[in-house]
Order: sequence, then C-alpha cells, then structure tokens
Amino acid sequence: MATLGKLSLALATAVTALGLATAPAQAAPVCGPGAHWVDGCAAGFDLFSSSATVGIDIDLDLLQDITMVLNGPTKIQRSNPLDDSANFPGLRPVDAHLDVIDTEIISLTLTGGGATLRAGAGLIASGQQSLGAIAEQPGDPTLADSFFDVFFEIDVFGMTLHNQTALNLQAVVSEVPPLGVDYVHPLPGPVALYNTSNVHVANLINAIHTPVPEPAALTLYGLSLIGFGVARRRKSRTA
Repeated sequence: MATLGKLSLALATAVTALGLATAPAQAAPVCGPGAHWVDGCAAGFDLFSSSATVGIDIDLDLLQDITMVLNGPTKIQRSNPLDDSANFPGLRPVDAHLDVIDTEIISLTLTGGGATLRAGAGLIASGQQSLGAIAEQPGDPTLADSFFDVFFEIDVFGMTLHNQTALNLQAVVSEVPPLGVDYVHPLPGPVALYNTSNVHVANLINAIHTPVPEPAALTLYGLSLIGFGVARRRKSRTA
C-alpha cells in the first residue's frame, strides 16, 4: 500500500511539473438526464476539463492547413430556467414553459502544440462575451439544443489572433455539463482571424470542443505523451 501511495504521489507531482491542470472538482452532470430536465435546472456554474480540435487556414485560401489539439479547464455560468432566452429572444415560444437556460463561457484556457486559446472575461482584443443557450427540444423533452457564440484569442505563430465574428458551436445535449458531447462548428463557415492591428491574417476553418469526463487529468497526461500538437496537412492543388 505504501508503494502504491508513493507511485500516486509521484504521478501527481509529474503532472504538476509538466504544467497540466488536474480535472476540476465538479465534472459529474448536475442537471439531467430525464424528461424536462431543463425545467428544473437551477442557476449555477459548471466546471470541467475540455478538449478542442481547431483547424486553421494560414494562407487565406479557405483550405485547412494546420490542425491543433488543445486541452484545459472550462467554466460555464447558467441561468435559472426561463420561458425564453434573454440573450436570444425568440428561441422558444413564450408559453409559461420554462424550457430555456441562458449560458455564458466565464473562462476557458486551452493549450497544446505551442498554442494557447482563451475565451471568457478579460479578453483584450474582442472584449465581447461568449454567450449561449440551452433549449429543450419540442419533440423530445429529454434532449436540448445547446450552442455558444464564442469570441476568443489564440496565441499562435508568434501572434495573438482574435475573431470579430462569433464562432458558433452547436450540440444536442441530455445533461449539463454534457460530458463527452462534441460542440461542433457548422460547415462550411470559416471565421476570419485578425492580428492585434485588426489585419485579417488567417481563418478558422473548423472547431470541435468537448467536455472531457473524469479522470481528465490522467487522460490528458497520457495523450500529451503521444504527441498532441500541430500537424500540417498537404493540400491538393490542380496545375
């Protein structure tokens, strides 16, 4: 038992030394699953580790050149159930059915392959909130449509890039946090990326963001050892 304890301590120390955040304390679903789970989901915060895959076009030809895989903590704030969204009016009919939750990314910091992506409060470039909502599906009260309009900064290629048009991410969820569910950017839909002088220098071609089930810390540690980072894909061009 003593040997096992020492091994656990050594592994925890190694993870800390490598700068990998451990999984947030709250990672289990707090609302759902079940019928009409949105109706009874009280306001609060969701904390979880997450993973994102981001595809970037670096020569403005709208073809993906680079794929980055990033990992890190995410904090989401959610409102009490509402009859309709306060931030996105018309999302659901005003009919006394409290079937909508407004959401906001309070903080998100993802790293990998020499890049750091941030969203939430305190962004210098955009200064805009990353708002979203969860709305119960009319045909299936066990499911809800969820989305975020994300404004972010990414440190990459020796520059800090940001978007001026929101990156829309969508998913169908049955609980919150929706662990293991991919939030996907609809395609086609490139999002222009600007440098600090507001010059258009790149495009985000696609993005997937996934809340990671526990034990996230050890999972991310293991994945980092097999080479998460930046991978270049050759383009096919006609002569």
